Amino acid sequence: MELRHLRYFQAVAEELNFGRAAKRLNISQPPLSRQIRQLEEELGVVLFERKAAGIELTPAGRTLLEGAREILLKVERLTGRTQRVAKGEIGKLTIGFRETAMYNGVLPAIFHAFRHEHANVELEIIPLPSTEQWAALREGRIDVGFVYNVPQDERLLVAEDVFEDNFMVAVNEENPLAGCRQLRLRDLADQPFVWFPRTASPRYHDELMAACRTAGFTPQVVQRAPYIGGTALTLVSAGVGISFAQESSAKLMKPTNVVLLPVEDLKVKVRFSALWKSDNNSPLLASFLSVVRRMRTASKS
Repeated sequence: MELRHLRYFQAVAEELNFGRAAKRLNISQPPLSRQIRQLEEELGVVLFERKAAGIELTPAGRTLLEGAREILLKVERLTGRTQRVAKGEIGKLTIGFRETAMYNGVLPAIFHAFRHEHANVELEIIPLPSTEQWAALREGRIDVGFVYNVPQDERLLVAEDVFEDNFMVAVNEENPLAGCRQLRLRDLADQPFVWFPRTASPRYHDELMAACRTAGFTPQVVQRAPYIGGTALTLVSAGVGISFAQESSAKLMKPTNVVLLPVEDLKVKVRFSALWKSDNNSPLLASFLSVVRRMRTASKS
């Protein structure tokens, strides 16, 4: 028994007229009659009673009609769901991200836009450090990540920049630097620094350290924080030292007695990127990335 047999049977059973059923199915009547006879022969039952006034369903026919409607409805729903999955309209997407990236508004705007346009897609959002997202992507535990650090010479993963941010220097309001209108890297030479381990962010660790050395000094590190951000700013607030900080997030999370200052000759930029596995051909991922690209373009205009 094939699905077309059930569709033909349903049409005849509901119309109780071969001519009307054939017209409904957009086929001629003789082939329809043959299909119904073949179905009856295959099942070994009589589905219709042929009478002078027309046709009627037999008890076996009524039973088959009930089941046929149920099967065809399930097939219709399955077909629709399959097509929507193929178009990236439904399903589940697991996303890794750095929590500090939520502060400048770009990432929340991306999530909001995608949820609005794909209300039937489940988003699972997991906070993870950048380096942990690399492993999660390779192992298939997340579909896409948002990171500050992109692995170098990595063929399995693809990255696209989402936004760029500035580094500033965070100082306690009682530090003499707090009143400076123009600040250059060399002005930081004698300051104690709150720094971060290279393992937390190899790229920015090396780029910031190189910038300082180019300016003629090596930072005097008196304390280490887990990463650039919250803990480091708290230590600056306590007067432990100064620290480099990401502009967008630091403005929102800094203690009130911490001042953020631009450094004129600091050319190191914070680059925030979307990262995914190169062989991930999911239509759902493609739909999400299209939103990311659109929001990235909008944020620049």
